[in-house]
Amino acid sequence: DYVCDTISEAISKQPFQPSTLFIQLSSTPYIDHQSALVLADFADTLKTKDIKLYALEAHNSVREKLNTLGLNHRLGRDDPNLTLANALLQH
Repeated sequence: DYVCDTISEAISKQPFQPSTLFIQLSSTPYIDHQSALVLADFADTLKTKDIKLYALEAHNSVREKLNTLGLNHRLGRDDPNLTLANALLQH
């Protein structure tokens, strides 16, 4: 929840609301079940504010957890190989 709260606070301080939020997961070697669900719920909350969250560059173990829980679509991971650089070029 700390990460979600910190990001929400940072968004609320912006003069304009962003339409896209990229979270790079390359430094996250592991994600537990509860954390994955919290991240997906956060993405759903952002979606109600017209902000699309992309969780990118996840380690294999994180990709497997997100896929097993069926969270890829909710986390903008329709293309699990999408890199931050490519996502920035697309948006």
